[in-house]
Amino acid sequence: MGSALLCTALARRVGPRTAFLTVTALMLGGMPWVYATVMHSHSLVIGVLCVALWAALAFDPEGNSAPPLAAAKLSALFGFCLGWALASEYTSGLMVLALGIYFLSSAGLRPTIRAVLSAIPPLLMIPLYSWMTIGDPFQLPYSYQSTFPEMKKGLYAIRWPDAQTAYQLLFSSQRGLLFWSPCLGLAIFGYPRLLRQSPKLFWLAYAAPLLQLIVISGRVWDWPAGPTFGPRYLAPMLPLLALPLAIGLQRVPLLAWPLAAYSIAVTGVANVTDACQNYYSSVNPLVDVNWPLFITGQFGPNLGTAVGLPPNIALAAFGAVLVFGFYAIYRTLPPDGTAEMAGGDVAPRIPDATNRSLDQVS
Repeated sequence: MGSALLCTALARRVGPRTAFLTVTALMLGGMPWVYATVMHSHSLVIGVLCVALWAALAFDPEGNSAPPLAAAKLSALFGFCLGWALASEYTSGLMVLALGIYFLSSAGLRPTIRAVLSAIPPLLMIPLYSWMTIGDPFQLPYSYQSTFPEMKKGLYAIRWPDAQTAYQLLFSSQRGLLFWSPCLGLAIFGYPRLLRQSPKLFWLAYAAPLLQLIVISGRVWDWPAGPTFGPRYLAPMLPLLALPLAIGLQRVPLLAWPLAAYSIAVTGVANVTDACQNYYSSVNPLVDVNWPLFITGQFGPNLGTAVGLPPNIALAAFGAVLVFGFYAIYRTLPPDGTAEMAGGDVAPRIPDATNRSLDQVS
């Protein structure tokens, strides 16, 4: 649902086809696809932050916001999603705060108060869990970590920012965000136009992810964050990269398609072989782990093998469905900038709420 709503929001700014390509590259070309497969909470966080971003963008900062009933529902949904994100993954806190500040500046005080109240029920799960596990609702179980003494230093192992760790989180072959998802680098082509169109959205999409990188770079100890795919503590910032990425893909289409295809391909190779277990000690998991498993046909279990198909046939069937599904949806969408798109029939809307939001957000 988060992907669909994010695509709806982007379509009103860059067009339906570019929006669809953006969401496909973002979700299948990196961490969201893998984390959804291995049931990591980061995939849930990415999804609910996409819903929260969609709800936030539905408000018109010029004062012509949604009617009271629709605005109430949207602000409640926005707050509820932020509460779920923070309760599910503490590293989403900076993105939750950034979205909250943007929402306050766009929607005003009363919707923001409603959003804060709506965030309380999911946030109550944090003290409830602490009470059930350690008997104290006012402390986190991380405080009692004994296996890894480094967790007791700084803010649960996060200390001063470190440039080398930031470089590894972005570019290293072991966990680098842009190594595994190079299409995200095209966001740099979208920032200048986004700054001209909407300074508030620019700072949301630029400063918040940058701050996330700076803070997480302070986790020098165990910066790979265990045997997992990609820089998982950077995952919450991905929805905020969607806007500049969409504009960047539209500005440099000759780079957009090959980089999106490559990102999806290498992520797919990791996903169908081994995206977690053997990653911890490898400097280049793609070369050392995934590619050898792929060329020898050692694939992980999937729906096809569960119903009795040979691994190669199951993988081929999955790939065919994926490619055909993308092609069919892409061809069904009207081209960017057409009259049909301008008519607003591109994607479902919340009545009276989102029908004018993104066109006026700048």
